[in-house]
Amino acid sequence: KAWKRKYFVLANNFLLMSSTPYSSKLEKVIPLEGSNVKTTTKTSQLIFEILIRKKRNQFKAPNEGECNAWTEKIQRASKLKIKDIYRFLYELGEGQANVKVVAAKHRVTNEDCAIK
Repeated sequence: KAWKRKYFVLANNFLLMSSTPYSSKLEKVIPLEGSNVKTTTKTSQLIFEILIRKKRNQFKAPNEGECNAWTEKIQRASKLKIKDIYRFLYELGEGQANVKVVAAKHRVTNEDCAIK
């Protein structure tokens, strides 16, 4: 199998993918909530898979340390819920179709936002 080099950033419970490390546009966003990570360690390949709703995404790490680090962090991210990332403050009102809109604050950056 020919591998294509891609660049990834793990942000909360999303894996962000681009074609270059300096790309200003994302190629793909992979939601990790509820995903499973499976590691296959062979002598010449360090491959791990992310299984999301019956879709398999395969990744190859350059070494065992990076393979372990990525799989650990992705597994942790897959268990994150929105309340782990944001602190809900108060209800702002209702959006379309009677959906509540809530003021929230990011737990790490302390940035204010609205979530519906």
